[in-house]
Amino acid sequence: MGMLSMLALALGMAISLGQFTEAPAVEWVRVSEGVAREFNAEQVSTRINLRVSPSVMTVSYSSLVDTKYDLSVQNAEMENVAKFAINAYKRREQTMVDEIQITRSETHGSGCFKQTYVAHFTLQNPLRKADRMGMPGGFTPRR
Repeated sequence: MGMLSMLALALGMAISLGQFTEAPAVEWVRVSEGVAREFNAEQVSTRINLRVSPSVMTVSYSSLVDTKYDLSVQNAEMENVAKFAINAYKRREQTMVDEIQITRSETHGSGCFKQTYVAHFTLQNPLRKADRMGMPGGFTPRR
């Protein structure tokens, strides 16, 4: 009886693991790990939402690089992160995303004197398909 229940449990776990590898969440994790390795970042999260207009890929991360409060360095880093993230994402939604939104945080100090600085950057997807199919009847909703 115990062997039968262990076999059923192992089969159920194998099926659920197989479903996880097919989900887009696996690709989000791969992109997050790639951004963390490539850009010396921690606490990276990636998400894609195709149900809003414009559709967005959102990448949030905490940078370990000290930019000395230089906005041009921060913007260059965030643009590179956006390009890397959309190129690293290998599912069919890659060309359906309209824009990539990056949120970068940088923490300085320690203890009571710790301050976190947050910056935002939005990049239009360079891989986006130019014309998409509209609604039936030729109606295309406004953005």
